[in-house]
Amino acid sequence: MLAEARSSVSLDPGRQRPRFLPHLEYVASLRITFEQPEMIGETPDGIRCNFFVARGTVTGPRIQGGVLPRSVDHMIVRRDGVGEVRVRAAIRTNDGIMLSAEYQGVCDWGKEGYGKLCNGELPDTVDVRSTPRFFTGDAAHEWMNRTQFVGVGRVWTRELLLEYDLFALQLQDHGY
Repeated sequence: MLAEARSSVSLDPGRQRPRFLPHLEYVASLRITFEQPEMIGETPDGIRCNFFVARGTVTGPRIQGGVLPRSVDHMIVRRDGVGEVRVRAAIRTNDGIMLSAEYQGVCDWGKEGYGKLCNGELPDTVDVRSTPRFFTGDAAHEWMNRTQFVGVGRVWTRELLLEYDLFALQLQDHGY
């Protein structure tokens, strides 16, 4: 049976167009303010710092609510200026449902970002890209357990403000 399945799969190494196209469905926008960062400093992995949420809102067609205080982004800024984002957060929806969020992502502090951060220099803004997953036991939000999300946004460093948009990543059916 496995041999039959293999023979029906067509792999074309010279393929010049994708077989599968992503579709992004807008879910919500988040606006998060952080407490003063907890700077760990330079380590063998890079500059470590923790960003704890002071408050946050979630507003959109699929989710409405708030990001709970003390949710956290443990960030490492590598020597190449790329920040590795590692987030653990909790959201309470307006109807009282709890959501757990876990995700990783990247933000680019610039090629000279590591050295500038070591000297206490911050850029005005930093773009962020992430791949959130959400978990809940609520039946009405169960769809979130099965969905991969994509987040894109920007941090305003002096204001300790993050704004980003959240999209559900889906496979666009185009007849293959």
